[in-house]
Amino acid sequence: MFSVHRKIFLLSIYVFIFSCSRVAADQVPAALWNIKGDSLHVTPASALGKDDKMFDNSLKEVVNDDAKILVFVLDKLSLEDFSASEKPLSQNDTIQNLQKFLDEEKKYMFLSSVKDPLNRIHEVHCGVQEIAMDGSIDENLLSISLAFDKSCVVILHITDVGVVGPRGKMFKPSFKKEYPDIVGIFTGVKSSWAGMNDDHYFSRNLLDSETPDLDADPNFLNFTGCLLAYVENATLGIDNKTIVLPLPYDYSGSECGNVSTLLQMTFKTADEKYSNVVVKFNFTNVMGSYSTQITLETVDVVTDLNAKDLEAPLDFSFSCGNYVLKNKNMTEPILVELTFNRFQVQPFRVKDKFSESFDCVTWFTVPIWMGVFVTLILIVIVNIGVYALYSIHTMDRFDDPKGKTITVAAGVD
Repeated sequence: MFSVHRKIFLLSIYVFIFSCSRVAADQVPAALWNIKGDSLHVTPASALGKDDKMFDNSLKEVVNDDAKILVFVLDKLSLEDFSASEKPLSQNDTIQNLQKFLDEEKKYMFLSSVKDPLNRIHEVHCGVQEIAMDGSIDENLLSISLAFDKSCVVILHITDVGVVGPRGKMFKPSFKKEYPDIVGIFTGVKSSWAGMNDDHYFSRNLLDSETPDLDADPNFLNFTGCLLAYVENATLGIDNKTIVLPLPYDYSGSECGNVSTLLQMTFKTADEKYSNVVVKFNFTNVMGSYSTQITLETVDVVTDLNAKDLEAPLDFSFSCGNYVLKNKNMTEPILVELTFNRFQVQPFRVKDKFSESFDCVTWFTVPIWMGVFVTLILIVIVNIGVYALYSIHTMDRFDDPKGKTITVAAGVD
């Protein structure tokens, strides 16, 4: 029993450490030093002190001394980056130059874990400039780029191709005489371990701006730059028959607007009776999101289709791998089932390609059911194990060493 409690205790410690590490993944290191002057009072960092509070106090002291702040920012930075070598060359150059410069300066403040330092810097109410540096940062570039007469804080965003100074020589520019005190800060926007970056982020949509040759796809519709739609194939179930709706469709009759948008799909089928099928999507802008009404028109049939799921915020598209639409009123004499495979639409605030989308998946998807099923199995196994442990009992009687020993007579043939 003690062994079981010990395992549970060790598991709790592991979960706690893992949770703390995830929280720490949102923190980034920050280095502060005096580039010119002595406005930053460098003091030894206490192991019991909080880096966030020390960072805020240092900013207040610098601003109270009417000093200027020059911030060098990488997109991703973690404490491990200062000892890692498997990083992009430019980032390695920047960090190695920083380490060499700080070693020469000797007086600097290094905080290993500051939460969102850029937001804290922006809270300094004396003006902030942000400049993206695509090339190598040297003294001449700094002298031209910086304009401390407009603000007390200048933030230089170092991109993947930007390097702070040549290797072996860190920046130490000769600033103008009217800036007697300048404090340097080196930090990052987010942690290297905070999760996938934008280059590896896959949004929940079928198609996006990175989809190759989307404009050349005949199934993709870009109507006057205000309406996007994509359908891979479509079928219509009506009157006990299944009709393939040929693509591309005729979208004449579609209209765009700020309040309402109409997408009209006209399909010319090979069926003799239902040779002309018109599907109308009426999108309406309501309080920052859009809702949809869908109408299908063909010979002797005009019916509204159930489109309660086709809604999303204005900045989003709507996508569905297998979108099935049926009669809104199921008591109609002719039942209609319209199916779109790989369907996506965006009726408002359109850019060059689809924005991130709302998906039509239900609340309980297959992966969620798999997780629930595995969890139930685990709970059953744990309960069986605990029940088995509690069913173990010690013997209620023992042999008496002073009493007569038990003898068993054995017959001999």
